[in-house]
Amino acid sequence: MPQRVSAGDIPKWKLSEQIVCKRIILAMESKRLDCLRSKLFKPSWVEKKFDTEKKGHFRPDCVVRFALDSRYQNALVLNHFNEISCPIIELKNQSSFNKILELCRQSANPHIVFISESGWPNPYYEEEHGFFLQWLQSLNNLLKFKISVVIVNAMHGPNGCAVTNPLDAVYLGLVKVFAKENPNVHVNNCVVNSITHGVLSRLDELEKFTNQLSPVFLTQESYAFIELEPIEVTSHVNPVGFKNKGCYLIIGGHNGLDILLAKYLCQNYQAEIILINSSSMEEQDERCGGAQIRREYGDLTAENTLKNIIEKYPNINGIIHADFAIDHSPIIATSQKKLIDVLTPQVKSTINLMKALVNKSLDFILFFSAIQSFVTNLGQANYTAACLAREAIANLIKNTLGIKVRIINWGNLGDRGIESRFYRDLMEYKGIREIPSEEILSVIEQSLQKELDQVVVLKATDNALCRMGVIKKEEIANNFEKSRLLPEFDFTQDHILYAKGMMDSLANYARNKFYQVQTTSTAPQKYGKLCEALAHIEYSPSPARADLIDSYPEIVGYLKLMDACIDNLPSILCDEISPLSIMFPDGSFELVEPTYRNNPVSDYYNQRVAEAVETYVNKYAKDGRVVRILEIGAGTGSTSEKVLPKLFGKSVHYIYTDISFAFLNKAKEEFSNYDFIEYRIFNAENPEEIQPVDIVLATNVIHATQNVQQSINNIFMLLKNNGLLILNEMTERYDYATLTFGLTDGWWLGEENFRIPYSPLLSLEAWEMVLHQAGFSEFYNHGGYGQHIIEAHKGFSND
Repeated sequence: MPQRVSAGDIPKWKLSEQIVCKRIILAMESKRLDCLRSKLFKPSWVEKKFDTEKKGHFRPDCVVRFALDSRYQNALVLNHFNEISCPIIELKNQSSFNKILELCRQSANPHIVFISESGWPNPYYEEEHGFFLQWLQSLNNLLKFKISVVIVNAMHGPNGCAVTNPLDAVYLGLVKVFAKENPNVHVNNCVVNSITHGVLSRLDELEKFTNQLSPVFLTQESYAFIELEPIEVTSHVNPVGFKNKGCYLIIGGHNGLDILLAKYLCQNYQAEIILINSSSMEEQDERCGGAQIRREYGDLTAENTLKNIIEKYPNINGIIHADFAIDHSPIIATSQKKLIDVLTPQVKSTINLMKALVNKSLDFILFFSAIQSFVTNLGQANYTAACLAREAIANLIKNTLGIKVRIINWGNLGDRGIESRFYRDLMEYKGIREIPSEEILSVIEQSLQKELDQVVVLKATDNALCRMGVIKKEEIANNFEKSRLLPEFDFTQDHILYAKGMMDSLANYARNKFYQVQTTSTAPQKYGKLCEALAHIEYSPSPARADLIDSYPEIVGYLKLMDACIDNLPSILCDEISPLSIMFPDGSFELVEPTYRNNPVSDYYNQRVAEAVETYVNKYAKDGRVVRILEIGAGTGSTSEKVLPKLFGKSVHYIYTDISFAFLNKAKEEFSNYDFIEYRIFNAENPEEIQPVDIVLATNVIHATQNVQQSINNIFMLLKNNGLLILNEMTERYDYATLTFGLTDGWWLGEENFRIPYSPLLSLEAWEMVLHQAGFSEFYNHGGYGQHIIEAHKGFSND
């Protein structure tokens, strides 16, 4: 939002770091009370029968598949779809993407069916995985649709259903995360034994049978999904899962699990260890616990590397595949190259291991995987796809080679599994604790001793397990979300979809208009971050301006500001004119104000903020208590105009603040009828002394501070016991914001590495991590499509 004019020197007020640390520790300890040790779960299929009398109406808008050739075995599919006269489109290039979009735009809620039975082996898998990713990205041009992904035998199913097409599990992983990142899309993620019209006719009956832990295994008579069944944890496990003086090959990475396990086996079993890494390091062979650790190096994606090493050591008793790498990237920002770079080491090394073990005898192969196979996380599509594909190949090894296969899906392994400190902290905030070394080793022993084909390991609070879908709300004793004020966000409401359509159209217009402007390549240094962001704006086609206004009348205010900024962009970048003089001509708020109010996006979110404030005030403004409300960066009053009417006649004191007297003076005139308002200058980064408050409101302002964490820490200290912070913030980078408010110096003040690239904004997860670091005890959110309200509750007093 616009950079505020400085109010001059403001008194400094430094927080007591000891007090802040005390709050954080108290919050952390309160969350740890229901998480004393790791919890083990066994994936278990739950089967449900369809109502045999009901016949599903099945007529999708189109069916999508890859080109048929000699490896494809689904000619029967064509016959079934020909029966219903459904367009069948081969997925192969941008033209096919456009054709699918064109067909879908003819329906208000189109249904797309993607089918795959790629066979094994599939020499085209990298190319096809890349095309599938690009196709998913193209579907972001649709507002609302349904996609059914139907894959033949890509994962181990119920009743002993075998894996025959393991590489198709990549599609299941990508779509699993796609559904999480696009809540307006209904996704059927299905595995089938064979594709028949009877099976496909059941797709429309899956609307109410969605399950977030696994794809649905679909037949004509039933559907099945995975639940995680708790396993009794043994507190002390004797080391008997491996052979004494056995020989074990560990395929390691750089995550520390390989070394941890190698030393454990040497010390407890006097085992000989062959430790394989993909790249050479300085470590040499070593003795440990009276046994030998031998090191081998090589490209594990090369076909003969593992084969040669296994032949070099003929007495291997078991293999542990402990190599995996985490990637964080939303689907929309993932390139085809990045997808392949993540998948290739995971998939090819497992394929090469399978080839190397033909006619070999082993006690077991133990694969380390991740919780992402079951629990969907935003921004981890590549990682999820890689985990599911490797597990599918592992089950193929069990089926074809007759070797015992064990799989462990790890939760938070700390720095052994996650390189980024940010994501380790984020996992901690979510209540997913780091699994300590002794528990890692205990789980490995139990997996082998109890003959567990697959086990999931989580050290997490009950609330965290509930949010992940591992346990149900009714299974936990405490009151889940007892303090929540905001309602659940309904992505399917017409006014929500209308607002999304308007903002998407605005973004396309901004990109299109930007590419019509000739900008300089030698802008002053102060515009360095802006120019870097401009370089990452991609071209988009856009309807004419008049057509946009016809479709979305409320967009006209945005367009006026956009046109003024982009038309003057060359002069701004040449430092010939100030961006503030363009955005605030003659000091007027006329151009910027329509982006704050009287449009479907800001009005909707400000109204939800007002309702949350009203609920809180009704609860606490009793027995003579005055609820003190502080609004930070109130600016043009877009939030205030929704909140203030709900406070008439209530016991409140409202503190309207900004860092500019210009905004305060304007607000005094607009809100002169409210006698409970105090107006004052306030800076969240350097707040002056102020009495504690009950509620803090901040709409699109805290991201504009130089140090977001410090600002949130300061707000935490201002709040009373049971205090409430309501943040209303953009949570995705929007090019229209870069091309307007991004022209100001204040937009680029932030330096933290957890901000969204090429913007000062924070993702929803980053906001919640910052709140957690400050000591807030509960957080809930409401919103989507790049805008969220976050309510953060403080559970401790200021004493």
